[in-house]
Amino acid sequence: MMLDYNNTILNLTEANLTNKPVWQFAYNPKTEYGMKNLFPEDWNDFIQRMKTDRPLFDRFRKNMFKSHVTGTCDESCRKGQICSLESGRSNDDTFCKDADVDLYKAVTLC
Repeated sequence: MMLDYNNTILNLTEANLTNKPVWQFAYNPKTEYGMKNLFPEDWNDFIQRMKTDRPLFDRFRKNMFKSHVTGTCDESCRKGQICSLESGRSNDDTFCKDADVDLYKAVTLC
């Protein structure tokens, strides 16, 4: 059971040039997303909060892309991303029926 973790990033281009990998702290999910713990119910609460908290979703998206976000994520994209997180399966839109979103289109275009 994982109780906490820190996400780190590595600049692979720099590591290849210097032959010295330097891992950098990116974020801690409990701090970054205001989570008490990392149990499934805490992740579900986080997903539910992203439905109404656009800045929280944008932080999640930034972290998902390791701070290298390209393009924008409109409302359809956001709903698709959240649906994908809720379902745990990118090809199963069972949890998206009330989201009015084409999951495959929304997730692949983001």
